[in-house]
Amino acid sequence: MLLREQYGDPPEAGPVGTWSTLVRTVLQHGPAKGKRGTGNWIADCPLTDPAETYRLGADRLAEVLESQRFPAGKAGLLWTLARWWQKSVDPTGEADSQAIVQIFADRSLEWWQEQLRALPGVNWELADRILLRVGGRTVYPLDRGSLRIAARHGWIDVTADYDECQSFFRRVEGDARAILQVLSQWQGAVAKEFCKKVPQCEGCPLQTLLPARGVISLDDAGD
Repeated sequence: MLLREQYGDPPEAGPVGTWSTLVRTVLQHGPAKGKRGTGNWIADCPLTDPAETYRLGADRLAEVLESQRFPAGKAGLLWTLARWWQKSVDPTGEADSQAIVQIFADRSLEWWQEQLRALPGVNWELADRILLRVGGRTVYPLDRGSLRIAARHGWIDVTADYDECQSFFRRVEGDARAILQVLSQWQGAVAKEFCKKVPQCEGCPLQTLLPARGVISLDDAGD
């Protein structure tokens, strides 16, 4: 695959069905101040447990994040998600990762999306990223970069709605959840390096897949 040749296999997002993977998912985006802590630091701080995360409150969580070079502004979101996790995912605090995955499977994808999107600070992309990485659901996080790449190659129309975009990205064979997780990270790398607001196609691993007429303009879509 072209993207694997360019970027190799991306790092694991973390085990499905765990609160720590949700924390990593929330913190992977956004600027860092200097060098960030490694993924292992979560096991040694209050963020390893949703109940403790909620108990600390946003102010103390902000201090914890700052100490690891993560944006303190994510503290409120993590606190909100910790409250949601205890209410909607694991009220007893006793479910293991396998049970958590089953809890996510017991309700429809749309139900979970509605739950997450209703939380302050959770947009549609983050909701789907949590459901993919943590809930084990087959859904693609529709970030702007992925949509730019697909539209500029003519794979989707610039006016395509959410369901149409999901249908395109989810047309994969094999372990769909694992493939979508890797594809999302690869697409993010391409968008960051090449498919910016002004496309820089030279050297892009997807350049050979452009249509014969070249890059499709997104001007009409307000890109």
